[in-house]
Amino acid sequence: MKFDASNNNGFTLVELGITVVISSILVLVIGDLTISSNRHFIKGIRQAGLQQDMTFIMEMLTNNVRESCTDQSFVYEDSSKADCGPISTNGTCIKLKIPEREVVYFKGGRDFVNTHGGSKVRLVTNKIDTLLFTKTYLVDSSCFIIIHLAMSEFGHSISSQQTVFFRN
Repeated sequence: MKFDASNNNGFTLVELGITVVISSILVLVIGDLTISSNRHFIKGIRQAGLQQDMTFIMEMLTNNVRESCTDQSFVYEDSSKADCGPISTNGTCIKLKIPEREVVYFKGGRDFVNTHGGSKVRLVTNKIDTLLFTKTYLVDSSCFIIIHLAMSEFGHSISSQQTVFFRN
């Protein structure tokens, strides 16, 4: 077999170099898009988790306030005063007397804590920035609680304020 120099069926070194450069650029762009979309996905999951925790806390507090007795439910400045301290109109701790049980909810550090039957349960951990209860009476002797909750995690923050009336 004889070598024929006029046969140009292969690639030149320049063509091969250009192909490598274009392929490298495409790989870098696709990789950057993948990393960016992964970051956005994780950010969305974290925000959804924070919102889910806030909804859980607010629903639990709302339902328990509505079930509790006005004259046997109290707000305290903090959880250390829930058993023997003075009653307050504003505080980070609320004690609710629900038929046949008593529950205490408070902010412990950055945790949302429930005390029931002497045991403490941390329901949401390391997310609570503000938890404030304000008990207010109206002229007609009806009573309501304003719940202010602010949470943050991984640089995301949300807050909510809700007014809940006692049923009785």
